[in-house]
Amino acid sequence: MREAAHSLPMKALGGPMTQAREPIEVMVWVFRPRHGFVQVPGRAVTWTPRAVRVEVTDEHARTEEVWVWANAVQRQDPHDRGASGP
Repeated sequence: MREAAHSLPMKALGGPMTQAREPIEVMVWVFRPRHGFVQVPGRAVTWTPRAVRVEVTDEHARTEEVWVWANAVQRQDPHDRGASGP
């Protein structure tokens, strides 16, 4: 059985939505039913002032998109792969 990350409901997203020209590398907190909240690498693809849609890959190499609160996302510095913030 697939353990998908939980996504915010569409009513919580707000607007307007902005689409990234290219996905942005981020670290994101997601909730997985068996593991609770975990911070994982992802790619931000769309956002509103309140929420961000990110692509994340699970431990079985399956990619999914999930909406999370904007403050659950930290942009990665492309010049410093060890960085944890913008």
